[in-house]
Amino acid sequence: MSRSAEIGPSPSPLTADDLDLAVQLALAVLRKAPSAAWDGKAGSLEWDCWEMVEHLSDDLFAYAAQLGPRTPPSDGEVPFVWESRRPCERYSRGP
Repeated sequence: MSRSAEIGPSPSPLTADDLDLAVQLALAVLRKAPSAAWDGKAGSLEWDCWEMVEHLSDDLFAYAAQLGPRTPPSDGEVPFVWESRRPCERYSRGP
């Protein structure tokens, strides 16, 4: 038996509604995190919590970029430019 047969049928394609739900669920959980937790280690990873959430946000942004155009490119992904920028200390701690 093939591995794909063990897993079951393929899931349906990712939609904008799926992406919106993922973002809303993530925000609901992340808003509850205390400020001090963002600098702590993300479980067993080498990253801190800020870096882990930034990575997940990058992934969700990449999915959104691919869902955006009415007619996406047929030969690859929708191109875009991004940069990683962590807020400076005075903005991350609040007033």
